[in-house]
Amino acid sequence: MSLWKYSSKNPRQGVRRWPVWLVLAAATALAVTAIGTAGLVLAARGALSHWARLVSEAAPQAPARSPYPLGEDHALAIRDHGVPQAFTLLFYEEAGAPVRAETWTYYSEGLEIDFVDGELQRERAIQAVTGEIVPVPYRPDQFAALMTLAEVLASAQIDYYFVVPLEEELVAGGEIYYADEIMFGMKDGRVRYVQVLALGAEE
Repeated sequence: MSLWKYSSKNPRQGVRRWPVWLVLAAATALAVTAIGTAGLVLAARGALSHWARLVSEAAPQAPARSPYPLGEDHALAIRDHGVPQAFTLLFYEEAGAPVRAETWTYYSEGLEIDFVDGELQRERAIQAVTGEIVPVPYRPDQFAALMTLAEVLASAQIDYYFVVPLEEELVAGGEIYYADEIMFGMKDGRVRYVQVLALGAEE
């Protein structure tokens, strides 16, 4: 399994090359065809049919508290494995009730852990990655269902990003945002999907 690489001689060099980042992040989104009943489709073809708009100096305000308190199963995973090296969050409704589905990834251990509404669902083995994994600047508890863009930016301390509106025929009111090691999808101004991506270091 390969991870995106950056040079340790210039640690942020590989992160800020926006055209490459945009293409890679959009390609990652092909793996997700819809987000629950909201139907927020993260598809590269739809995303790239529009011009991406760069927003810089967003100047997010520091959050007063963590938007999502972690549960006991989360705490046990962090105790045993640490903060995940990458993670995916999915917010949707099922039978009228909100659902938070999470996948935490530990590439160095070859492990993924799934949670639903804070409860452990399963642990599964994946192909382990050798070499250094760069710690991501985000944690799962920084994101909660239906956060606004301002809340996401403040909680994750994101000060620049690309935004790509989706075609109305694809997802009405849908947008995809790309920033440093993160992409997230919003519909009607509310977050529905978050994916934090791992970077591998190389000399």
